[in-house]
Amino acid sequence: CTKFCTWSEHCEDVFWFQPERDMFKTEELMNRLKMMPEVLEIGFSNAIPGAAQFGMDAGSDGVQVMYGCITCDEDAFDVFGFDILSQADPESKSGIWLTPIAEQRISEHPGLLDKILYFNRMDIGNIAGTIQNFPVDSGGDIDKYMPLVLVVPAEQIGFKGLAIKTVSDHKTARRLIAEAYEEISGE
Repeated sequence: CTKFCTWSEHCEDVFWFQPERDMFKTEELMNRLKMMPEVLEIGFSNAIPGAAQFGMDAGSDGVQVMYGCITCDEDAFDVFGFDILSQADPESKSGIWLTPIAEQRISEHPGLLDKILYFNRMDIGNIAGTIQNFPVDSGGDIDKYMPLVLVVPAEQIGFKGLAIKTVSDHKTARRLIAEAYEEISGE
């Protein structure tokens, strides 16, 4: 499954590739792709920004908060090209990246962020910074969902897809990614 990101002008040349089987070979595929001149950057991510959305009870008031969340490593965070508004530690991107909408919802519903982290099975204590709002696949209603990004070491990402920054020749890049996958998976 290969798909180009379309949520931002920053990811015009970004593929998200989810191997359909042989998940244990994802790192082998990543290492093969890193050697290709058509691949500029690559990292692990469980989804494309904005593709996954969830609902969560915000607290005792029964209010349902909708959120869109991805989990990725620092390399995939760079591949996706998020617009950083503020950053707590210029040396590290690991942690929770909130958007202005997420900051607002969390301030309105104390304990919400802890619930989201628990739901996503993440033990992350630090806010890494703030990134620009990005659309969540919600039928165009950008204010309906609270987007956020969890940046963790690759081994903590359960469902590993690859975020791949390629050269602008998408047809060739797609073909070479597919060929590398077929060779490694034996298909």
